[in-house]
Amino acid sequence: MIVEKSRRRTRRLLGAIAVWVIGIGIAVSGVGGVSPAQASVSSDFNPGRIITDDLFYAGSSMSAGQIQTFLAQRLAETSDGRCTIGDPGRKAGSPWKSTYIASSCLKDARFTTPSRAANAYCKAYVGAANETVGAIIAKVGKACGISPKVLLVMLEKEQSLVSDTWPTTRQYEFAMGYDCPDSGPNNSANCSSGSGGFSAQMYRAAWQLKVYRAHPDAYNYRPFRANTIKWAPDDKNRNPVDCGTSSVYIENWATASLYIYTPYRPNQASLNAGWGTGNSCSSYGNRNFHNFYKSWFGSVQGEATSTMKVRERYAANPGKFGTPLTAAPEAIAANGGGSQWRFSKGIITYSNSLKRVHDSTGTGSFLSAYIAQGAAKGGWGFLASDGPTGEVAAGTRAQAFQQGTAIYADAKIGVKFVPTRLHTAWVAAGRHKGALGFPTGNASLPTSTSGSQKFQKATLMVSGSNSAVVTPAQLTRWNAIGGRATVGYFTGPEIVIGAQTSRFTEKGLVHFLNATEHVYLANGEYLTAYTKAGGPKGSWGTLVAGKKTLQDGNTAVVFTGGMAVHSARTGVIFYPGKSSSTTAPTPSEQLKHATPTPEGARPPATSSPEAPAPEAPETSEIPNQTEVPEPPGTDHPEENDSGSVSGADSDGEAAERVSPTDGTFEAKNHAAD
Repeated sequence: MIVEKSRRRTRRLLGAIAVWVIGIGIAVSGVGGVSPAQASVSSDFNPGRIITDDLFYAGSSMSAGQIQTFLAQRLAETSDGRCTIGDPGRKAGSPWKSTYIASSCLKDARFTTPSRAANAYCKAYVGAANETVGAIIAKVGKACGISPKVLLVMLEKEQSLVSDTWPTTRQYEFAMGYDCPDSGPNNSANCSSGSGGFSAQMYRAAWQLKVYRAHPDAYNYRPFRANTIKWAPDDKNRNPVDCGTSSVYIENWATASLYIYTPYRPNQASLNAGWGTGNSCSSYGNRNFHNFYKSWFGSVQGEATSTMKVRERYAANPGKFGTPLTAAPEAIAANGGGSQWRFSKGIITYSNSLKRVHDSTGTGSFLSAYIAQGAAKGGWGFLASDGPTGEVAAGTRAQAFQQGTAIYADAKIGVKFVPTRLHTAWVAAGRHKGALGFPTGNASLPTSTSGSQKFQKATLMVSGSNSAVVTPAQLTRWNAIGGRATVGYFTGPEIVIGAQTSRFTEKGLVHFLNATEHVYLANGEYLTAYTKAGGPKGSWGTLVAGKKTLQDGNTAVVFTGGMAVHSARTGVIFYPGKSSSTTAPTPSEQLKHATPTPEGARPPATSSPEAPAPEAPETSEIPNQTEVPEPPGTDHPEENDSGSVSGADSDGEAAERVSPTDGTFEAKNHAAD
């Protein structure tokens, strides 16, 4: 059992008190005098809830960089204002009492850390050479689920390491006071040499705090019950030797862990003294934990409101909820944090994000489904309404949650959860009376802004602010062409052009030629230009063939109204002309360098004033040449065994193949990569 070290080096204790009195704007009075401001720092100390669980177990609350910045700021705020190792009388390695002055202050210290395998209490820790203190604390906090803020406070409480401007090697060796019981002379710390080392102290202390939570019955101080706690350690040199005990109802896991680690409750004299000294029966460890955390990081009761609101809802009508399944509300870190309390006939939650308390009662489908997916810790989040409400016969039986709405259609379908992004689109589509009907499947949410879900009549796809109702037949076609992995979700309705249809997707545009064939144009310069021209119902017409590479290295896409050509110099230019479903109009030599658009844009100046600017074709058809001459010095793309040419086009998009001799494009299932 780890206990409070009641005897400190005088320089360390008084230095820490003075520094933090100054740091929070308190004037230090003479011995025996405590200003009201100094005392007020401890005025809200709650012996039953020293700190809330959500704050204590927030393992990712600070990054390595944030910790390093914090350490530098704390050192700058000391009376010295800097690390004084190296100053006269403070040379690194010089003896000081039974130890030696360290080589650096905490903000500059580095350690080589060993790797530690995952265990029942902490995840794996990957060791590294020359790690900063910030990196070690952040990694330990994340691995063991203990807040780095808590670890920093304990470093200061145990060894004054955060604020010390010339620490000793012993302070680093037993930085967290782990395995240092007060069993030495005059209740001094009696540390085990086998537990020494900065990184070992950090990891083992965090690990130990998780052990306390996992095995509460193995220790003297347990949460959710009254505990007898001593005011101070026994001292044979004091009268009285034993200062007695008090009864404390410990409200959470974090507070129980702190009492196991430091098993004394500060008396009123200690609290009245603020940062100062109380009386002979005062203890300071847990008081100082409270004071440091509050001064550095704010309230230790981060979610006191959530617990209070949940308790108030229950107290207003205990019979409505039945028997509590836990002794107190549970702190929840997920979904923005809050509290929940489960009962035999319901559940109450309070969300810090929503700033509301709600309940769900009964033993039916809604509550069972909510509990099964993790309640407030799960994907539905906190309750966002009391309920459930509505009538099954009217199709309105539902309950709102933080992340969406649970809907009940009938006994066969049961409760289905519709995430907010999908629910918004479902409401816009007419709810259960619209084109979708009731939800029948579970939602798929591949990204934070997209998702899909099966309903009675169709499947709903959502991407950002766009949505699409997809019939079973359309869904079959979508899956056949590769589904989300290939084209992404549909992002709008079908565009019908005669017997053919086009549809925009997250990754491009699909044009369905018939029941079995399609052409696909991926997002990029072609699709941007095509969309600006009106898309499938614009002047370019519909897709005939996907992007192909021409002999000169440029690319082309065929539409019913002509052909779009892309080069690195000109971008995309559309040339009106007739095309069949299998044959594309081929640009002539002059079109390889042409810049005029069908709207008659002026061509750019050439490098030679004698060279006339090329003109656009005068006819509506583009001359169909079987060979396109190449400018001098043009490298030939690599030919494959069949004589066709492959490669990447000039706009960086992968290209499909085109015969170098006949200018004919395939029409079946074209996809511009």
